[in-house]
Amino acid sequence: GLDLVVELLEGHHHFAVGQVAPQRHLEPRGLQFLGHGLGVIADTVRASLSYHEQTEDQYRVRSNLRYDTLGFDVGTTGLWVQFDKQWGPAQLVYGADYYSDEVSSYNVEYNANSTVRRAHVQGPVADDATYDLAGAFLQATVDVSPRVEAALAGRYTYASFDARQVEDPLTFASYS
Repeated sequence: GLDLVVELLEGHHHFAVGQVAPQRHLEPRGLQFLGHGLGVIADTVRASLSYHEQTEDQYRVRSNLRYDTLGFDVGTTGLWVQFDKQWGPAQLVYGADYYSDEVSSYNVEYNANSTVRRAHVQGPVADDATYDLAGAFLQATVDVSPRVEAALAGRYTYASFDARQVEDPLTFASYS
């Protein structure tokens, strides 16, 4: 029969260091699954579905009393699954993963009198951007002797990036 364990993950972390250092806020959330006894497919399956929020904000005061505010918000959705199977003399580990980041960022420079000097179209990273990573992997290990193990492994990774707004840091020209 199939044995299944489900674990809810929650977290809440804040970091704040100094006036110039960024303030960070992290909130991971997710579910993890562990199953045993899947017959020919796997002896064990592990899976995770998660969502992670990260915010970083920086406030910097210059010596001439001008100041900057910049930062970003990232929401990451992740999914992975891993199967373990004893197949004859080989121990197989195989699976897949997918992560998607949704990013928004800002950067505003102010004069000493608090009027806006320049509002940039992006912060420290591209604004209104998405980053996607997906992969599949397989590993087979065999005991060659009591002290030696041989392994053969492979991984395929797909990566994509779409930045809807970027700025040339030298000319401040905006590109969509």
